[in-house]
Formats: sequence, C-alpha cells, structure tokens
Amino acid sequence: MDIKPVLIAFLAVIAVGAEPPAGTGPGSGTPSIPERDLIDTAAIYPDYEILVIDKPISKDATHRPTVVAGEQIRSTERTTALEALSQESADIYVSSRGAGLHGVSSGASGGIYIRGLGGSPNSQILVVEDGAPDYMGIFGHPIPDAFSPALIDRVLVIKGGDGVLYGTNAMGGIIAIENKWPGNNGVSLDHDAAYGTFNTFRDRISLFCKNGAIDAVGGFSSFSTDGHRDGASGSSTAGQIGVRFHLGQSATLSLRDKAIHLNGGDPGPAFHPYTDRWFEVLRNTFTGRLKMSLIDWNLSVVPWFNFGEHRLYDGFFSRDYTAGTTVEATRSFLDSKIELLLGAGGDHIDGLVTNRITDETETVKPMSGGSAYSQLSVSPKPGLTLVGGVRAYYSTRYGYVPLYKAGIAWGVFQLLTLHSRITRNFRQPTLRELYLPYPTANPGLKPEHATNWDAGIELSPRFLHLSCSVYKTWAQNLIKYFGMWPSAEVVNIDQMEISGIEGELELKAWNPFRFFLTGCWQNVGRFTKQNPGAKANVRGEWSRTMAHGVLVCAVSGEWVHDIYMNNYCRDQLDDVLVFDGSLRYKAVSPSDITVEPYVLVRNLLDSQYEYIKYYSMPGLHFLAGLRLGI
Repeated sequence: MDIKPVLIAFLAVIAVGAEPPAGTGPGSGTPSIPERDLIDTAAIYPDYEILVIDKPISKDATHRPTVVAGEQIRSTERTTALEALSQESADIYVSSRGAGLHGVSSGASGGIYIRGLGGSPNSQILVVEDGAPDYMGIFGHPIPDAFSPALIDRVLVIKGGDGVLYGTNAMGGIIAIENKWPGNNGVSLDHDAAYGTFNTFRDRISLFCKNGAIDAVGGFSSFSTDGHRDGASGSSTAGQIGVRFHLGQSATLSLRDKAIHLNGGDPGPAFHPYTDRWFEVLRNTFTGRLKMSLIDWNLSVVPWFNFGEHRLYDGFFSRDYTAGTTVEATRSFLDSKIELLLGAGGDHIDGLVTNRITDETETVKPMSGGSAYSQLSVSPKPGLTLVGGVRAYYSTRYGYVPLYKAGIAWGVFQLLTLHSRITRNFRQPTLRELYLPYPTANPGLKPEHATNWDAGIELSPRFLHLSCSVYKTWAQNLIKYFGMWPSAEVVNIDQMEISGIEGELELKAWNPFRFFLTGCWQNVGRFTKQNPGAKANVRGEWSRTMAHGVLVCAVSGEWVHDIYMNNYCRDQLDDVLVFDGSLRYKAVSPSDITVEPYVLVRNLLDSQYEYIKYYSMPGLHFLAGLRLGI
C-alpha cells in the first residue's frame, strides 16, 4: 500500500502550531534514575497515586534500574506490556510475532533477554509483582501475556540480577511490578476502549475507592484479535481486585487477587501454517502484604499463592501450584548512614501433568526451598553508598547454595554519579526440565550459576540525562536445549561469557520537545539464539498545551541487529527496523472529567520484518481509542 499520504498527514500534525523551543525552562531536579513517563500524568490524572517522587526506587541504592511509569506502559504504541519495557532500554530485548498474543507453544514469542541472559522460556528472568514472584511452578517462568497494565503504578527492571534479595531465577534480571492504590478520598474511574486493524478490540477499566482507613481497587481488561495471519487469533481476559487496610498510623494490610484467562494459537511458520494449534491458560495469583513499624524496625510480610491450568491442542494438560512467604525487616542507624536489611523466605512448587487423550500421567516430584539473607548499606559521606549482601539458600534437591553481592554508588558531584556492582546468582532447574519429555528431560541437571559485573557513569544536568554502562557475565552450567524431538536433549553448558556496553541519552525540559535514545552492543558468544548483537531504541515527542488539555504526538523506533534462530551462529535473520507513532489529546472538563481520544499507528514504514524466522510481522496497522477518567 502507498503510505506516503499517511506519513504526510502524521508529520503535519507535528508541524501545525509548533513553536520554537522555549529553552530549558524550570527543571524538575536531577533524580539519579529518570522515570520514563513522558506525559505529565500527575496533572491530568490527579486522583491516582502514581510515581510519588519520594518513593524508594530500590532496596539497593547501587542498583541502576530502568524505571518505567505505568502510564507510559498504558500509552505505548507497542502491543504488549513487555514490549513496552524493551523500548525503554536497549539491553532489554523482547521478541514478538504479531499483533496478537505471544503464545505458549514452540513458536511462541515474548522471550525476555536482559544483558544476554533469559529468553524463551524466560526462566532466567524473575518477575515480581507486589513483592511476590510470579512464575508457573512446573515450567518455572512467567507468561508474557499475563501482565495487565490497567493498575500498574511503575515497573523496575533490575539488570544483572540480584539473587541475594530475590533468590532463585534472578539470574539476568528482575522485572519488579508495583500496582497502584487510590491517592485521595472518594471514587474514581478510568475506562479505556480501542478498536483497530485485524478486528482488534481492547478494553481496560480501573476503579479506585478510598474511604478513610480503607483503600479498594479493581481492574478489568480484555483483548481480542483475529490476527494478521490465519491461526494467529487470540483473546485474553484479566481481572484484579485489591483492598488495603490502614491499621493505625504505622501499619497497613493489603490483599490482592488476580485471575487471567488466555485463548490463542500458534499460526506456524509462513511456509507451513497451522490453523488448529490452540492453547488455553487459566491462572490465579493471590498476594498479601503486611507492613508495620515495630520498635524502630520496618517489617514486611508477603505471603503468596499461584495456581494455573494449561491445555494444549495435542492433549497436554498441566496444573501447577506455587506458594511461599517472604519476611523482611529493615532498620537505620546513625542518622540513616547505616541501613540493615534482614530477610527470610520459603517456597514450595508442585503440580501434575497428564495427557487428556491417553490418560497417561507424567511423574513430577515437588521441590521446596528456604533461605535467610541480609544486606548492609553504608553511606560514610553524602553521595557515597556502599552495599554488601549474602543469602544462604537451601534446596530440598540441591542442598545449600551461597550467594553474595557488593556494590558502590558515588555521586562525585551533584550532576555526576559513578557506580559498580557484582552479584552471584543462580537458578535451579524447573520441573519441566527435570521430568517432562516436552521435548526432553534430564533428571541429572545441575543448577545454573552466574557472576554478573557492571560499572557505569551517569550525568544529569537540568535538561538531559546521559548514562553508559559496561557489563560482563561469567556463567556456569547454563541449561540449553539442542535438537528436535525425538532426538532432542537438554544439558548443562560448562562455561559461557557475555560482555556488552549500553548507553542512554534523554533530553528533558526542552519544551515542547522531548527525545530519548538508547543503544546496546554485546557479545554473547556462540549460543546466540534470539540474543541480538546490537539494539537501539529511539523516541521523540512533541506536546502542546491548550486551553483544556494537552496534545501529544510521539514517534518511536527500534533497530535490532545480529539475531539468530539457532545456536552456533546459524540462520541469521535480517535486521529489524520499525517505527510506530501515536497521537493523543488529553482534555479536562470543568467537572473534572478527563477525555482522551487517541490513535496508535504501528509499522509506519510498512516494512517487512520478523523477530522469529518465518513468523512475519504485520504491516501498517492502526488502533484508535477513547479514554475517560471520572
């Protein structure tokens, strides 16, 4: 199709009414870690508790996480929440296969790579939601389609892992999701509905209620599409409720429950498409959190229970259970120059797997683990922080596993920060890898270990943020699949090294424009499957304040280089270069009702590209919607 008229119309919106830059203007300070919310959501949605600046960014001040506001995820031009995260840092890579669901079969996408570790099935990347780990017990990894952005406050992506604070699976990194609570007394409602190409429909509803000492939230989201190929249709439905009780001035008790139902299919490679390879997933997660102050200690108790059922077209059926509790206590000494964190936790994983056609049941042995850990943060002088930590993890299968970490962050002066960190992380094999012939199993597998090191520099004057980090990982016993059924095998790899460098540039307070650029180069060795050698993301935004609202126009792009589909540097894919755009107008009526029509334009250049070999991505397509806030 001829896309010139579309591009001309889209770019004309930027030009109409544009004014010369008004200089740097008043800055908003120089936070050490920028929060990637390019829209002033606090001004448009004042009733929501979003990105309060004095919230602690991380338990470890030497972490340099990528912090993404929930509003940025909800307004992204990308299809899913995970893909939105990958746009915010070049050393985060998430594969995709179209406008629908990522899926769970062999052709599934949604592989999460952070600095070369992770991938499909993402078991080296740990997802934590409201303090509780979120992964399927049997398969040991999160479902990429299971994240509903309706209630997300912010997401922290901690690169390089942190086994001391988070335990197993935190090898390459942690994606920590924090959900919202209401900010002011009263009731507020947010409704976002959109329709677009491929008969795609998306609906999100969020309800917030605060009445004195009780906070309540509810969220519902649904998504359905016919897909851009036969067999690529799918749908997802998610519901979440939460209640928080303020128990006096120093204690809160919160309870949340989230249920998700997914239906989709694997369309297969383009030369051999499928139309009947369906999957169905049902998952439920319950999380509690008690926070209180007790004799100068801040105490947090987080119990969780995760349950799921999976059905596949070939008769596969699984039911998995994961439960556990984490207890943490922190205390400051010497005017907060020293902070001590003590923690303990345990979990239990179990499940069953059967073939619905033959009624055969596979043997699955449960696993349990417990640990105690501590972290000490010392600030001997303003701007300098030293952190050290250890964890003693005990597995019923692998015994005692020691972990450690150390880090330093030094604000040389107000605008310049240096940092470095080293961590020792591990992952125990999943029940699938040990016992299930899908496509193969190996009960003799050893746990994976990795030592991750990074060092970097950050420069943050009033109008821009610059950062650059180098990193290196030494890994042992990484678990890899080779071959195809019936000759497939899963084995440990003795040694593997990954090295890379990533950088970011963000222009801020250069009204009416904002600009963000991030790039990464890495050497992942010969095990290159879906581990890009280079990646870059760019985002430009123009905004104009009007009488009753704000007009925002944005263009984002991604370039991915050196992707392979098999190990040992075979089957290289062409480079990916794709641009997306969005146009939004946020208006507030005199009765404080927010009206926000928007249009998302994906693949502006109508280019042909693929992240997974023979799974072509859709051409130019659209999604138009209306968001209301009451």
